Amino acid sequence: MSTTRSTTRCLTPLAIMLLVTTFAVADSIRLHRSAESAGPEIRLADVAELDGTAAVRLADATVATFSSGQMSIELSAELLRQNLTESGANWADLSLMGFASVIVERIESAETESFQQAPLPVAVEPGMAASNPDQPISVGTPRTLRQQILRQLSQQTGVDLQDLVLHADPRDRSLLDRPLFGERYAIELGPQGAGYVAILSRVSAAIDETPRRARLRVFRKDQVLVARTPLRRGDVLRARDLEVRSLELPLDQTGYYRSFDQVGGLLIGRSIGAGEPIAPSDLLAEEVVKRGDLIHVTCVIGSMQVRTIATARDNGAIGDTVALRSNSSGRTFYGVVTGDRQARVDTPGILAMGDSR
Repeated sequence: MSTTRSTTRCLTPLAIMLLVTTFAVADSIRLHRSAESAGPEIRLADVAELDGTAAVRLADATVATFSSGQMSIELSAELLRQNLTESGANWADLSLMGFASVIVERIESAETESFQQAPLPVAVEPGMAASNPDQPISVGTPRTLRQQILRQLSQQTGVDLQDLVLHADPRDRSLLDRPLFGERYAIELGPQGAGYVAILSRVSAAIDETPRRARLRVFRKDQVLVARTPLRRGDVLRARDLEVRSLELPLDQTGYYRSFDQVGGLLIGRSIGAGEPIAPSDLLAEEVVKRGDLIHVTCVIGSMQVRTIATARDNGAIGDTVALRSNSSGRTFYGVVTGDRQARVDTPGILAMGDSR
């Protein structure tokens, strides 16, 4: 015993560290981020770097298979572990490292076996994750409930998938973002208030499965015109006051402006904070008719048009109905503003200058 203690005291800290490391490190399988395979079967050696005898022994183990016509597979580390376990991997002697998944591209080869010889994958319903954990996960298959819900929302709303953003209550986030390994869910989506409610039913053999309800807030990413600085009612919009930003907007909020050319020179109708988007309801239409202006009036009488001059008694923008006084008779009539100091009066019969005031 004294000899053992003496030997231990003689070891330097570096020697002790190297000794521990030597016994602690197992053979390793380091998963690549991307790989290529002539297929149809994908071997472990195609997708990972192998270090150690136990790892090299599994080099020819099949970890995934291309289906007919399939040119790309995303293989997760978890699925690879399951397939290697079935091939006899002893994880007491092995460690799985590297990336969480590997994307394997099919490469053409004259010696490649026909795709028709590859086993067919289990059929997967549209929008569902694969129910068989032994099957490779396709790049296009939703891997989380969040992705599955977003795809379904895109189909319902017509908004591009990449433009949709989903927010959920904290209690639901872990469920929505958990990988769907070996699970399938049926999803019912319906609007509720300003958002959506999702009823999530796990497809399983158990008859007592209780559906999970999740409240969701859905937004659309868009490039819109926003106020760079606070604006007050009556301010004239100038280029230096505005900029284009990417915002997350509720799905029911549309019609925001996207360029300065659409709003330059218009007036603000309400106070707007910095960073707020600019909508048509925020602006005051430019008044092209002022009280007291001489107005060119076009009077339509059947198929005839008569032009006259009148004096405006109201202010108005294009499309507004304003009171006008005839300069010849002094009578008051009403016309619709059609342009700068211009108005139109439609009369089905004779030129009626309206009711006098």
